[in-house]
Amino acid sequence: MESLIGLTVGGYQILEQIGRGGMATIFKAYQPSLDRYVALKILPRHLAQEPGFEQRFRREARAAAKLEHPHILPIHDFGQQGDVFYIALRYVPAGTLKERMGQPLPFDFIAGVISQVAEALDYAHGHGIVHRDIKPSNILLDRGDWALLSDFGLARIVETTEQLTSTGVGMGTPDYMSPEQGMGKKADSRSDVYSLGVMLYEMLTGQVPYHAETPVAVVFKHIYDPLPMPRDLNAAIPESVELVVLKSMAKAPEDRFQTAGEMTKALRVAMNGGGTQPARPSDLDATRDVALEAPSRARPRVALRRGLWLLPAFLLVAGIGWMLGQSSTGDWVREALGLPGEPTPVPTLAPLPTIAPASSEPPREAGVGPGPQAHVCLITDSDGIDSSFNATAWNGVQSAMESLPVEGAFIESANADEYTPNLEAAIDGECDLIIAVGFTMRDAVAQAAGAHPEQRFTIVNTSFDPPLPNVLGQIYETDEAAFLAGYLAAGVTRTGRVATWGGWQFDPITDFMDGFALGAAYYNQEHGTAVDVLGWDPETREGLFADTFTDTEVGRRMAEELLDQGADIVFPVADVAGFGSAEAALTHGETYIIGVDSDWFEAAPQYRSITLTSVLRHMDVTTLAVIQQLVGGNFAGGAYVGTLANGGVDISPFHDLEALVSPQLREELGRLRQEIVAGRIRTTP
Repeated sequence: MESLIGLTVGGYQILEQIGRGGMATIFKAYQPSLDRYVALKILPRHLAQEPGFEQRFRREARAAAKLEHPHILPIHDFGQQGDVFYIALRYVPAGTLKERMGQPLPFDFIAGVISQVAEALDYAHGHGIVHRDIKPSNILLDRGDWALLSDFGLARIVETTEQLTSTGVGMGTPDYMSPEQGMGKKADSRSDVYSLGVMLYEMLTGQVPYHAETPVAVVFKHIYDPLPMPRDLNAAIPESVELVVLKSMAKAPEDRFQTAGEMTKALRVAMNGGGTQPARPSDLDATRDVALEAPSRARPRVALRRGLWLLPAFLLVAGIGWMLGQSSTGDWVREALGLPGEPTPVPTLAPLPTIAPASSEPPREAGVGPGPQAHVCLITDSDGIDSSFNATAWNGVQSAMESLPVEGAFIESANADEYTPNLEAAIDGECDLIIAVGFTMRDAVAQAAGAHPEQRFTIVNTSFDPPLPNVLGQIYETDEAAFLAGYLAAGVTRTGRVATWGGWQFDPITDFMDGFALGAAYYNQEHGTAVDVLGWDPETREGLFADTFTDTEVGRRMAEELLDQGADIVFPVADVAGFGSAEAALTHGETYIIGVDSDWFEAAPQYRSITLTSVLRHMDVTTLAVIQQLVGGNFAGGAYVGTLANGGVDISPFHDLEALVSPQLREELGRLRQEIVAGRIRTTP
């Protein structure tokens, strides 16, 4: 969007970028016809390709422009120039509420802002318009404490039917998103009340209620997790004010305040600003129960896919059959999994594939006498054993079974509700080590580890800070491997432009993007070249994000936008959505893709002809290393970090595109690897 500066769009001369969000880039612009400045919101170009987008844009913008309220930022104009859709709003040289966050705010300030925003919402709701994205960055504070609510209709404008059906998640910002929006259900005025309640929570405590490693996991917490009590974070909050927060953020819409006005009235009463007494303790207890109650309806499966399926079903059946067919192992596995005593005969099929040890050193000698020394249980996340993440970690267990006196079994989780009972089943089955796969199991593992301090756990792709004494996290320095990939891309590009984009702007994603961008920059430094990296700037932390891990069509459009700017190598850090970029590269021709997590040459053979390399997270290697620690008697809580040095991260072979990589570039990559391992090259900003 920087290329728009200095241009005129719809009669507005674009002067400078003043903001960027997930749904629009904001510029300060000058309107010569009326001699005034405006805030010009430019929507992502790829939306112009959405069927029916133009009609939806005009319909929703026209409706939002009709809103005239002292606490709603007015829309001056909207329109289209080519594939650029814009909305012109009043320019207010003021900050936002977001800039005030980070600490508890004064009660009188909180009451004033919440009251003003609630007035704006009730007015809009009365006109049939739901905001759908209430958050502090959408609240401008003119003259210090005059709240102006912006972005009415924007969430609805950029929302697509395809996004709803393919991801099951409605538009909004994860930290403030209501449970019904998170489940892809229709948002109404009570959804805005919930988001206003989240904002109230943050103003009172200095932080949002839910924290997780990815936006998808935050949404999951809004749907299912009990609300952390505000008074546990700020004891100065009156109990009656806590009641207002709890009722505002009830999981079920019918249990909340039904209007924003009801909420703000209750808040003023609770703060003793309305001339009546605060809520009675009995009312507080009743509302607390409603707000914290988990949904009684059946919970849908929330699939957090991390890659393609790597193990064919017949191999999985073979592996299970092999375990159940062994006399001692079979008895223990059946007991751990709660299966009947007599095994069901299964056909003899090919054994499951194994992997190499974690390092070049031979594994420790761990057994004395016959029989296993350790029993290991792997609990999958809701994707099941056939997903890339779970299957790769299970490969690590299998490698341990081949090289160490270890027996292993896995328990599949159909959904998040099964995490805790599956962990308990593994504990009851006397597993020496329980392996939880994925950050979505973080809370369940923490609870189980606290209740069973003698039980040892490891969790893949996350860790705890402060560390838990009986939990060893597995985390990955992906920036090291991505640095190699960025250097490689800069050495191969013909156009002088390479690109990356992310599913969500979150540290585990931007770690990949940081390494890639810095690797390309290092190539420029070494060769005196000027290869551009599109889609991410590690210094300004600005870049291109799709806000989805699953929508391949969005991934395709992301790549097309970058290819149109001249990129000939694209590195999508967006899980399944990244395959859409591979499809775009394949169609475009003379363009290459860099895969993520697994080797896309093997995982997605339809893209073999364009897969230059892949940035790998070897969950199998780190899982094996943790089991080696267990068997060697030196298991301890904390974090095991997968690096280039220990094989936890790497880049894949060049396969069919080996000819693109010159012998000189190969030699440089080898030296670069040694320098990174030795700590002489920095791979993070």
